[in-house]
Amino acid sequence: MSDSRARGGRKARSMLSSYYGIGEGDRSAVDSNDIDGTNFESSEHVNRMIKEQPLTSLVNRANELANEIKTLDSDMQMMVYENYNKFISAADAVKQMRGDVVGLESDIGELSSAIAEVSDRSDNVNAKLSERRQRIEYLTSIRRLLKKLSFIFELPDRLSRACELGAFAEAVKYWTASLPVLQMYADTPAFKTVHSESLVVLETIKSELHSRMRDELSSPMECIEAAQLLKKLGESAHTVEQAYM
Repeated sequence: MSDSRARGGRKARSMLSSYYGIGEGDRSAVDSNDIDGTNFESSEHVNRMIKEQPLTSLVNRANELANEIKTLDSDMQMMVYENYNKFISAADAVKQMRGDVVGLESDIGELSSAIAEVSDRSDNVNAKLSERRQRIEYLTSIRRLLKKLSFIFELPDRLSRACELGAFAEAVKYWTASLPVLQMYADTPAFKTVHSESLVVLETIKSELHSRMRDELSSPMECIEAAQLLKKLGESAHTVEQAYM
C-alpha cells in the first residue's frame, strides 16, 4: 500500500511538473515501459503484462492501480486545494497592497498641501518682517557708528589714563586705531579738537618713553619696547637710535 501511495505521489508530481513545465531532470531517454515516464506506452505495457504475468498477478496489479488512482485523485485534489488557497491569499494580499497604496497617495497629497500652506505662510511672514528687518539693520549700523564716534571723542581721556598708569602700549594702540578716522575728518571742528588734544597727550607719552630708554635701571626689553612704540608714534628710526645711544 505504501508503494502504491509513493508511486501515486510520483505520478501526481510528474503530471504537475509536465503541466507547469518543471522538469525533474533529463528524461529524454526514459523507457516506454516506465509507467511514471512521459514516454509511457499503455498498450505495449498491458500486452507485455498479459504475456508475462499470471492471472493472479494481473488481478493484484489491477487492484494496485485502482488504489493508486484513488490516491492520485486524492493527492490531486489536495494540491489543487492548496494552490487555490495560495491563490486566494495572494489575491487578498494584492488587494490589501492596492488599498495601502491608495491610502498612501492620499496621505502624500495631504502632506504636499500642508507643505505648500506652510511655504505660503512663511513667505507672508518674511514679507511683513522685511521692512522691520531693514529698519533694525539701519539702527544697528547707526549704533555701531555712534560707538566708534564715542571711542574717538573719548580718545584724549583714554590716552591720559593710559599715560598715568604707564600703559604706553595701550595708549599707542588707541592712537593708531583712531588715527585713520581723525585724518579722514580732519576738517571737521569736533574731530580737529580731538586730534589736537590727543597730540598733547602723545607728546607726554613720547617724553616718558625717551626717559625710559635713557634710564639706566630700565631692562633691555623695556628699552626695546619703548623704541618700538616711538616708531609707531611716528618718530624715525634714526631719531630713536640717537636717543638710545
